Amino acid sequence: MYKRGHIGLTIETISDLDDTLEQEVKRVRWYLNEWKRYKELGYDSVIRLPAGIDPEDPDVTDDDIRFAIQKELSSNQIDYETYARTFKETWGAMRENILPAMAHVYGFEPVGHFTIAPTAYGTGGGSLEKGGPVFFRLPKFRPHANGAPITEIEAITHEILCHECTASLREGTALDDSPIFATHQDVKELLMDYLGRTLLVRSGSMKREDVRMVGGGSAPEEIHFDSLYYTDPSAPDENGLRFEGRLPELVQTIVEKLKTVSPHV
Repeated sequence: MYKRGHIGLTIETISDLDDTLEQEVKRVRWYLNEWKRYKELGYDSVIRLPAGIDPEDPDVTDDDIRFAIQKELSSNQIDYETYARTFKETWGAMRENILPAMAHVYGFEPVGHFTIAPTAYGTGGGSLEKGGPVFFRLPKFRPHANGAPITEIEAITHEILCHECTASLREGTALDDSPIFATHQDVKELLMDYLGRTLLVRSGSMKREDVRMVGGGSAPEEIHFDSLYYTDPSAPDENGLRFEGRLPELVQTIVEKLKTVSPHV
């Protein structure tokens, strides 16, 4: 049971420009190192890189990356600072109500210290390594969901409260958090979308019809995802969850169901 006032999950935001620069260099280097795999997965078209950086050039150095980012940094500085401040204010406003909702829906207290890093590069968001910063692309460079920019409250919920806080449950399974290792990336994203919608509705943060499916995931019809998630799939209700408070069991059930339609899982 979540204890009001219990500090188990904290989120801070990088706002220092020098720190931002170094995080951006590491981020761009990550995507260059993994470019071949991301291209195979079809993600190369959504990855944003600094002007002048060729992902196919094996000789690009960190100094090249840093120089390219510095050339763009001044034009993005206000965006970095504004986005960092907005995330801090958003988390402060949503924290009190959404943490108890997480404890009830997941069945365990959310814990961890997470750092948000505004970014101009890479994909829409997420962390690159376990325990590393959680990146969020600046709004002017961010993909849209259902025709509108993703709000900060949706972004925090999807990337941190869903992805990051459940990553250990899915590690090494078909729903692994890394698209490089997950064999069912679309199903993983669908689960994150469903969990995020439930948390936002249960916490009173958003109305069900206003929550966007940020991850854009999907699942094979054979596993009847709504039947797994909701008690009554004919009338989906965020207060009627089949695995209320038993998220580890839900994850395992989905993985086992996937094995029936994809033997290689």
